Amino acid sequence: MFFIASKILSFLTTPLIWIFVLLFIAYFQAIPKRKNRILLICIFLIYLFSNEFIFNEVVRQWEIPAKSQKEISNYEVGIILGGATTYDEELQRLQIHNSFDRVVQGVDLYKKGFISKLLISGGSGSLTFPDMKEAKFIKAYLLTIGIPERDIIIEFESKNTRENALFTFEELKKIGLQDSKLLLITSGYHMRRSQACFEKVGLQTTSYTTDRLSGTRRKQLDFLFLPNMQTLYNWRVIIHEWLGYVIYFLVGYV
Repeated sequence: MFFIASKILSFLTTPLIWIFVLLFIAYFQAIPKRKNRILLICIFLIYLFSNEFIFNEVVRQWEIPAKSQKEISNYEVGIILGGATTYDEELQRLQIHNSFDRVVQGVDLYKKGFISKLLISGGSGSLTFPDMKEAKFIKAYLLTIGIPERDIIIEFESKNTRENALFTFEELKKIGLQDSKLLLITSGYHMRRSQACFEKVGLQTTSYTTDRLSGTRRKQLDFLFLPNMQTLYNWRVIIHEWLGYVIYFLVGYV
């Protein structure tokens, strides 16, 4: 039930949906003054949620700062959270998304000797394809690029961040690594909630942030003033994450 509710809330946290609803209301508004007021609100929201500068400044305050490889030591396990891939049944191949940087960075750290084992945590995040276990697909990919099976641990039942933490703890406990040095590898926007969830179940981790939504401050005119469609999408991601953190706090998951 919690999983289904999170999917519904994800839909409702999309700024484009809010704007569409307001436009729909404006279309049927008989009073011109009221209609114009709603349209002005829509214009304001479109500009607000598509402005890169505003988004960057807000998200910089939320994301956990990223570390360079010079700032980390050696870890027994690098925990890579899912949400980075889907599987194309028709073409029988893995499809990667922006968050695949989690996997790329994890592999790089493994290859350079910073981490001894990779743990992939991720089941199916889909209501329609519950049997698509992401961790299994990522493991298959890791094997094809030469990572030995003995150094890959997978957890493929989790459907959300809370379950990532719970089921990862169970897998690590099976092999006696729950108290080892753990490096948590996930996206910048997702790290705050993830690390809090892992701490709640008793796993102490060091964060290693990937694919940040925020970046360095820039002074170019297009960055400061011009609308950007990707930024409109990114707001959906960060608002969903904020809502997720609030809900997790209220139910005691963080």
